[in-house]
Amino acid sequence: MGQYLSTPSTEKHSEDGAGGIMEYGASAMQGWRLSMEDAHISNPSVADGRGVFAVFDGHGGAEVALFCEKHLTEELLNLAEYKENRFDSALTRVFHRMDEMISSPTYEKELEKLKKERPYGEKRTQQNDPPEDPPEAQAEENDSSPKGADSDKAENSTGENDSEQDARGEEARNVRMQLEEGMQAYLQNLRDARSNAQANNNGQGTIILPYGRSEDDQKEAESNNEGGGQSNFPQNISFSYMLEEQQCNLPDHKITAGCTAVVALVVDREIIVANAGDSKAVLCRGGKAIGLSFEHKPFNEIEKRRIEAAGGFVSPAGRVNNNLNLSRSIGDLKYKGNKSIPPKDQMITSEPDICREKIQPEDEFMVIACDGVWDIMQNQECVDFIRQRIGAPGKKLSEICEEIFTACLAQDPKSTSGLGGDNMTAVIVRFKHE
Repeated sequence: MGQYLSTPSTEKHSEDGAGGIMEYGASAMQGWRLSMEDAHISNPSVADGRGVFAVFDGHGGAEVALFCEKHLTEELLNLAEYKENRFDSALTRVFHRMDEMISSPTYEKELEKLKKERPYGEKRTQQNDPPEDPPEAQAEENDSSPKGADSDKAENSTGENDSEQDARGEEARNVRMQLEEGMQAYLQNLRDARSNAQANNNGQGTIILPYGRSEDDQKEAESNNEGGGQSNFPQNISFSYMLEEQQCNLPDHKITAGCTAVVALVVDREIIVANAGDSKAVLCRGGKAIGLSFEHKPFNEIEKRRIEAAGGFVSPAGRVNNNLNLSRSIGDLKYKGNKSIPPKDQMITSEPDICREKIQPEDEFMVIACDGVWDIMQNQECVDFIRQRIGAPGKKLSEICEEIFTACLAQDPKSTSGLGGDNMTAVIVRFKHE
C-alpha cells in the first residue's frame, strides 16, 4: 500500500494528570502510517505552578521529535532568559537550542539510539508494505517509446505490433490525462478549503512576531491568522509541470529527520505559545475557538521571501526545494547550512512565532495537536467536539483525545488524498477557576 499500513494501528497511548490550575489528558495514535513519528510533553508542574505542554510532529524519522520530548523542558528551565522571566526570548532560544544540540557530536549516539526506538510499541507490517510504483511513473515508462521515422513500423522488444503499441500509447495518454484532472481537482479542493477556513484568532490575543518583520509582514500574518482569505496557492498549475520541477542540490546532512513544534508555557495565569511548523494550539473561550499559533507553509509570502533569500525555492506543489511541505521545523539540518546568515533566516528555520494570551474566567480549555487532527477538523469543530464531551461523569480528557482520533481516521487514506491517514497526537489542558 505504499506509505500506509494495510490496516491502521488504532491503539491509543494515553495519560491524564493535574497540577496547579490545570488538569490534562493526552493521547497518541499511529494510524495508517508505517511508523509513529510524533512525541509530546504534558507537564503541569514544572516549577512554581507553571506548566509546559507540547506536540512534536516528526518527519523523516521519530528521533528529533523524541529528542525534543526528552530535552526541551529541562533546557528551557535552565536558560537565563527563563530565569529572568523573559519567556518569549526563552521559548525562542530553546527552539534554536534543540538544533544546536541535535547537530552536536555530543548527542550523536543518543540520536542514533532514538532512531531505532519504536514509540508506543509501534505497529509495523512484516515487510512494511513495500511501495508501489506511482501510476504516473508507469505512464511515463509506457509513453517513452522512440518517435523516429523507423519506429512507426518496428515492433518493440516485447514483440508488440503497431496496433498494440498505439493502444499502449493511447492508454498511457489517458492515464496522464486522468492524473492531470485528478490533481487539478485536488488542488482546487485545497484552495477552496483554504478560502473557506474559519478564523484561527479573530483578532484575539497578542501575536509577537520574530525580530526583523515589517509592519506589512505583521498585517499579512494577522490576515493569514484570521483565515478565510485568498490562498497563496498558485491558481494555474499542471501535474506535468509539477513533474518537471527544480531539484534540491543541497549537500546531505547526517541528521535527516525533523519535527514541527508547538509549545505552550502556562505561567501566572497566562498562556505563552511558541510554534514552528503546522501543528497548532487552540483556546476555548466561552465556547469560541481562539487560535494561539500560525501555520508555517512555504507559500506564505513571509516564508517564501525568507526561503528564496536563503538560496532556496518553493516548488509549484508548495515544497521547499521540492522536498519539505513546511517552512519551519526543528531538525532538517540540511536546510540550515548557510553560514552567511543567522539561524532565524535559514531556508528552514526553527524560529518560532509567539502568541500570548491572558487566561480569562471564561477560558475553559486549550487543545494542542498535530496536523493529523487539524487536516480534518477546523478549530471551532474541534472545540465544539471537546465541549460536547468534557465534564461528562467519569469522562477523562485523554478519552476525548482518543475520540477525536477515531473521528478523524480515514477508512481508506488513498481515497482521501491522505487526509485522515496521518499520525495523530493531542493534548487537552483544562483550566480551573476559583
